[in-house]
Amino acid sequence: LKSIEEYQKAKNSRYYLYIKKTDTSISIVDNLKISLSDIEGNDQNSFPIAQIESHPKKRGAYIIRNLSDETWKYKVGEDTYTIEPQKARALIPNGVLEISGIKVKVKERK
Repeated sequence: LKSIEEYQKAKNSRYYLYIKKTDTSISIVDNLKISLSDIEGNDQNSFPIAQIESHPKKRGAYIIRNLSDETWKYKVGEDTYTIEPQKARALIPNGVLEISGIKVKVKERK
């Protein structure tokens, strides 16, 4: 698995995660592990809390797996879901994850 730094070069990725709090974009690519420090914008918590994986049934789509001990909220349109530890859910453009109290939006490059 590769680090955020290696994947920042993958600007041709169709989808990305946007963290408004830190004005950070993370390209969505297969086998990417994301740490809490990537979300918070610091170097204090470098252990992985999420992993991006290819969707098992939809080619070109991705899922996010919760590697943390916390349950996350995930709002897609009017629906709100939870993502329990070790569980995964498909990433949908304009969906908003709440990870450790920080909102992370799924966006599509135009």
